[in-house]
Amino acid sequence: MKMVLLIQVVTRVPLATQDEMEAAVSAAREAFTTWSQTSVLTRQQVMFKYQQLIRQNIMFPVAVVCGNTYVFKPSERVPGAAMLLIELLQEAGCPSGVVNVIHGQHKAVNFICDDPHIRAISFVGSDQAWLPELAERSKNLKVNAGHEAGADLGPVISPAAKDRICSLVQSGIDEGATCMLDGRNLIVPGYEQGNFVGPTILTDVKPHMQCYKEEIFGPVLVALTVDTLDDAIRVINENPYGNGTAIFTTNGATARKFTYTADAGQVGINVPIPVPLPMFSFTGSRGSFLGDANFYGKAGINFYTQLKTVTQMWRETDVTPTQSATAMPVMR
Repeated sequence: MKMVLLIQVVTRVPLATQDEMEAAVSAAREAFTTWSQTSVLTRQQVMFKYQQLIRQNIMFPVAVVCGNTYVFKPSERVPGAAMLLIELLQEAGCPSGVVNVIHGQHKAVNFICDDPHIRAISFVGSDQAWLPELAERSKNLKVNAGHEAGADLGPVISPAAKDRICSLVQSGIDEGATCMLDGRNLIVPGYEQGNFVGPTILTDVKPHMQCYKEEIFGPVLVALTVDTLDDAIRVINENPYGNGTAIFTTNGATARKFTYTADAGQVGINVPIPVPLPMFSFTGSRGSFLGDANFYGKAGINFYTQLKTVTQMWRETDVTPTQSATAMPVMR
């Protein structure tokens, strides 16, 4: 932990070992059997006392009030404040094992995410954390001829297409984007003259950049960052194209707002690429749709058929005594 004003190390905390992390989970499991059966009034008293101590000295998660036990990993940059809060919680009367602390970095986070005994996880973290991991995973994608075993990505359609993709990537870099992963100049053994472009990731992209305004049609991820949901929807709707878009959320209201206000032909909720099943139409909007009917699904049937209107009226007086022929027709 560092004292920000003086940029000096005030204290250190040890990184939790594997045994210590497992012990924290075991303690939480053991305490759960009694804490979960404790009355709500008793839990409230502990938290009210805790609140009073915090106000006197300088709320802990609602999970504890609900009868849950807790494994807490504070930020490795400022662990001291969390330890003070835990000490106050114990002073307030919280039983041993209800809240457990482990110190660490990525290993500790992965442990919490992977442990089968932990039923729910809440966290505060950077929205950029997934991009470096995505870049590392993308490096493992195998680029090869499409008919070769294990190929994840094949070549683009032509030398001109490759040149266009590489040109748009370079234009993004020239305009200020960051190339987190560069798949240009990729040479595939045995296909040295092939039109190959490896996975490429551009971050810090802005809507005015050419790499964003034009569809790249290549293995290039263009990442923009906005502050709010409204800003994200505005960016989507101001783009000249509207093929598909997606949102990842656990909030139903957010999903509904995105569904109704995002101007795109296909909207995905918690799915990465909203490509519909064949019984639904592959739709588009704005620059991603021309004409008056889509293909696939019911709209596709309408496109490939002609509308016919049949008007009928049957009256009882029209009935004749002649029965309909039901014999199998034969060629004569």
